Amino acid sequence: MKIFDDLYYFYKIVRAGSLRKAAIVLDIEQGSLSYALTRLEGKMNSKLMIRKKTGIELTLDGKRLYNKVVDQYASLDQVVNDFGGTHLPQIQNELKIITTTGVVSLLIIPAIKNFLEDYPDVKIVVETIDGEVTFNETDADIGILPTVVDGNELSKKHICTVVSKMFCSQEYINKYGKPTSLDDLKNHRFISYYSSKTGYKGDVDWHLKYNNFSQSSLKINSAVSQFYAAKHGLGILAIPREFPNIHDSLIELFDDSISQSVEVFFITRRNYKNMLIDKFFQYVRNKFNIVVE
Repeated sequence: MKIFDDLYYFYKIVRAGSLRKAAIVLDIEQGSLSYALTRLEGKMNSKLMIRKKTGIELTLDGKRLYNKVVDQYASLDQVVNDFGGTHLPQIQNELKIITTTGVVSLLIIPAIKNFLEDYPDVKIVVETIDGEVTFNETDADIGILPTVVDGNELSKKHICTVVSKMFCSQEYINKYGKPTSLDDLKNHRFISYYSSKTGYKGDVDWHLKYNNFSQSSLKINSAVSQFYAAKHGLGILAIPREFPNIHDSLIELFDDSISQSVEVFFITRRNYKNMLIDKFFQYVRNKFNIVVE
């Protein structure tokens, strides 16, 4: 039936991110793909996606439909791939990873490096975010995240625990003094993470659950930029102590009683079997010394 073909094409368009890329993957004319999408929207009596110069954007109905079909068609793709069949297009040799804009995106780079050394033909796309995400509304294959909105619907493997602490530079201490207690913080300057939230002090009060201090003087939604700002004496920041080489440049404040642990997970769709995902997890497991029971 045409409806099943059209649904499959819809799934591949979302996975590819544009009609042009999906047409290449499916090896069909873009016009035929566009016609199939229009036919599906007519059948569903709903607009499913908005076509833009940069790709496509799913409507609310489009997201709902994608969530309904993604597991079934992903499994079908995998069956065909496993048995070497050619009557359906093969899975793209690409992995899309969604992770945090913070330190986690840095921690996974060694795993990506090792993976690409062994699988140089695989393309990896990393998208970073600075807030919660509904994983099933993305086209990501893998989430490496502390939390997702739809966590109960997904497969989650614990990767690691990162511990956020407060840091500043010696230059900052020379200029403003070193805080010796939480009460001292009200007299200090802060570099916070979330630039878009008015009145929000970012990592300091989110990670460390403490808000009895002044507004941040600098807000940057990039862990790397935050680090360099602190290195140049612009303020105190809260950041995981696992940030690469942080102790070479910054001074850790307070003892471990003033810290916040954040759990990080390897997230995939439940029952979504993809050999590339499984292979990549092996490299993540080796990087973080994960024990799999």
